[in-house]
Amino acid sequence: MMAKLLALVVIVAALAEAQSVTQVTLPEETRNHISNPLIGFGISIPKFWFDILQTCHVIYPNGFSYEVYPNNNLPNGPISFTPAVQPFTSCGIGFLNPPESFSGTYELLSLVNHTDASLTMTRQRFRITITMSELWQDDDAQN
Repeated sequence: MMAKLLALVVIVAALAEAQSVTQVTLPEETRNHISNPLIGFGISIPKFWFDILQTCHVIYPNGFSYEVYPNNNLPNGPISFTPAVQPFTSCGIGFLNPPESFSGTYELLSLVNHTDASLTMTRQRFRITITMSELWQDDDAQN
């Protein structure tokens, strides 16, 4: 997984030589969520809708890195890519009924091509705390 992240850094470095790549680090966000099998939540890096998402990667709290866009290589589970049609596709993942063990710091990395042909590499960390709803736990215990 570190090889994929290293490959992304090498690609960005190569593109930086060919054209300017601006690197942006957005402030870390802290979020608290109650896990629910019916209502999910998501994290994303916003972009202007005229811009085109080139790549999106996520780094899990355990350090594993996955390509989310254009090839969704996320493992099966409660986390998935949040797709949209172009030009509205942005770098984001959604959570649906994750266990508390999925709490931790997730990092998104987004490479965007702007209308002026410049590139921006944006990264943002999200500190997520997931708690289980007592209502849903009681329902599961009855089954």
